[in-house]
Amino acid sequence: MLGLLLRDEFKGKRLRGTAIELSNEANTGATQVSAAEFLEITYPTQDLLKAIEATAPGQGRPIVVIGERGLGKSHLLAALYHAVCDATATGAWLKTWAGILGEPKIGELPLRNDMLVIGESLHRQRYKYLWDILFERHPRGNYIRGKWEGMGAAKTDIPSDELILELLRDKPVVLLLDEFQTWFDGLTNTKQYPWKNWAFNFIQILSEIAKEHPELLVLVVSVRNGSSDAYQQIHRVNPVAIDFKAGGSPERMQQDRRRMLLHRLFQNRLQVPSLDIEDLIAKHVAEFLRLLEVSPPEHDRKRREFFECWPFSPNLLQLLEDQVLIATDAQETRDLIRILANLFKAQGENAPVLTAADFRLDDDTSGIGALLDSVAKDHYRSLREKAMRNVSAVREAVCQRRRDFTSSGRSKSTSVELA
Repeated sequence: MLGLLLRDEFKGKRLRGTAIELSNEANTGATQVSAAEFLEITYPTQDLLKAIEATAPGQGRPIVVIGERGLGKSHLLAALYHAVCDATATGAWLKTWAGILGEPKIGELPLRNDMLVIGESLHRQRYKYLWDILFERHPRGNYIRGKWEGMGAAKTDIPSDELILELLRDKPVVLLLDEFQTWFDGLTNTKQYPWKNWAFNFIQILSEIAKEHPELLVLVVSVRNGSSDAYQQIHRVNPVAIDFKAGGSPERMQQDRRRMLLHRLFQNRLQVPSLDIEDLIAKHVAEFLRLLEVSPPEHDRKRREFFECWPFSPNLLQLLEDQVLIATDAQETRDLIRILANLFKAQGENAPVLTAADFRLDDDTSGIGALLDSVAKDHYRSLREKAMRNVSAVREAVCQRRRDFTSSGRSKSTSVELA
């Protein structure tokens, strides 16, 4: 299909997970690889550009990334990590995309490069207290911990804002707390173990420092929704909210999402010549316009949609988003990427455009059916089971018809020979 290549991670018989980890024991986490390597699979969505702009020098508000599972919160935080740790590589990446998208302002976004970046995926439960992250990762952390613990009877339940400011004045910090809500909701809150209250108070201290002293602390937190207790203390200081479900006009969000999907799936989607794509899909699009009786004023818009979504049909992407990924256990972008990668591997060379018709109900080798079952509601699973039974019944009927026809032909031949 015009030399279109899946990324290496999707080429194997069994797909690796697409979940992003900030760090892991194998040193292959998103923050443990080079900025250039990570940014290679990153598309500059409006959400990401907004986050980079909000962390720029001179900005003075905490940032809250809001989105359910599988939407890309961890990917965004990892990109911010690299934006500060390697401003040179990130700046070059932004300038490249500015040229590709024809938006010069993207390449002019200012970046910080003089702060210590601390990122932690809190759902891994490696820390009971937020301040332990700062004390363990900051070069002056042990000194400030000792100063706090050595206060004797005057020691407070949580480190004071004065102690944290002293720590940050030695070395300013960008603090990235991924899965904050998951961690916070799991804390106990009894009279003997008031850990949730302590976390609630300490995140307020960090939020206020980030607002009043943006040159010392940039605070970025990810949560699943904006109505949780985990979010409320940060909400008090008017943070920059990056909501994956409310990031701008629906058309722009959809375009962003689809471009990101294609860039994440394929190595060279942007390098395939536009004219070659248009020639390849011309017949399919013409038949689509004819069969659906699309009005002439809409033809150009529909052609652009097919071009933007190629090698997939826009109707296929919409179908998956509206009918399959509405399931509560679907992980949105993550599961959509896996489904589309499997479909391309199974049928990518057989059609100019991949549509819903390219899903094979009886193809168990590609794993698409099992994957769809895992994210679909019971209603759609039962529909697939009925369709499978229908397919089996039709095949059996066809085989029986062939046997009857063959048997009938042999009988006639024998009668002729006897005559």
